[in-house]
Amino acid sequence: MGVIIGAHGIRGEVRIQSFTQDPISLASYSNVQFASGEALVLERHRMQKNVLVAKLRGIDDRNQSEGLKGRELFVDRASLPAPDIDDYYHADLIGCTAIDPDGNELGVLRAIYDFGAGDVLDINGEFIPFTLEAVPSVDLEKRQITVVLPEYIEAAGDGHSPDKPTDGSQGND
Repeated sequence: MGVIIGAHGIRGEVRIQSFTQDPISLASYSNVQFASGEALVLERHRMQKNVLVAKLRGIDDRNQSEGLKGRELFVDRASLPAPDIDDYYHADLIGCTAIDPDGNELGVLRAIYDFGAGDVLDINGEFIPFTLEAVPSVDLEKRQITVVLPEYIEAAGDGHSPDKPTDGSQGND
C-alpha cells in the first residue's frame, strides 16, 4: 500500500509514498502493518505535496524514523474495497498470461509501472500501455489478459533477432 521513503523533521514523523489511488486514504485503514505483521498506528497525518507525512505511535525521534526508510506498508486484502468494473488491483493482474486476440500466448505480465502517463504493462520485457485499445479484456478467473500489440511492437517482431545475423551466415567468425 506504500513505502516509507524517509524521515520528516525531528519529532519522529515519516514520509510515506502511498500507492493508493488517493494517497491520504492509506491513513484511513485501521490495520496498516509492515511485512513482518507488526501493526502500525498513524497518530496523525497530512499531505505534503504528493507524500503522506505521518506520526507513527512509538516513533518519537528522527533516528527512529530514519531507521524505517524503505519499509513497505501493507493492509489485509479483506479490508480493501471491491474494485469498480474495469478497475483492477495490480496484485490481481501480475502473473496473468497475456494472449493475443487469436488466443496465442504472448507471455506473462511481470509488472505494472506508471511513469506518469498512465499504467504500462511489462509483458516479458515489452511495455504495453494499459488502455482499452491495447488490453480489451481481462479474465481474472482464467488469469488471462487479451493484448492487442501496438504497431511499433508488431513491426519489431519481423523475425530478426539482434543476436542473429540477417545475411544468412551463422555469425561464427
